[in-house]
Amino acid sequence: MSTTTLRLPSGLLALCAVCATLGAAAEAGALSVPGLARGDAMSVFRVTKSENRNEVHYGLRVDAACSPRSEAPLVAYWRMFERGPSAIERLAAHEGRAYGIGSQRLVRVGERVELHTTLYAVPTRALRIIAVAQQGGCRAGAFTRIGAATLARLDAVHVVTAGFGLIDHIALLGHTADGRVVREVLQP
Repeated sequence: MSTTTLRLPSGLLALCAVCATLGAAAEAGALSVPGLARGDAMSVFRVTKSENRNEVHYGLRVDAACSPRSEAPLVAYWRMFERGPSAIERLAAHEGRAYGIGSQRLVRVGERVELHTTLYAVPTRALRIIAVAQQGGCRAGAFTRIGAATLARLDAVHVVTAGFGLIDHIALLGHTADGRVVREVLQP
């Protein structure tokens, strides 16, 4: 599989502005999440489903400088909204193929370290995860191609089911650096 090189919006200030809009990171920060600690980026992006309100969130383990910590710093976990706003669970072993993390590779870009990763559900779409220090800790964003936008912040992957275990389609949802909403539908 080839890795797509993505260009970031010009300047770190543009990146910080994009990452600052990640409201889910601040909201999840007060929750106890398996595999993540205080100061980590609790919710970089999420997977939503048409069948219920539960979501899989992807958090990033970071060090004091907001660089990815360890060789596999991305962590997936359930937000079980059907049971309540603070219900958290680990992914079950059998859920890894659907919601799990494919490859994870740390890449030095100038003075920062980025995580280049894929998900099992969308292995052909490379994600570039970047964390930056901001008031109150680290914020992280996942960037990829969505539709005609060669670089967009991934907010969510929405899975539309067509019965038990069947997927009708997957939608990638995000924003460009100038705030435009972008969406791309992928057929299984």
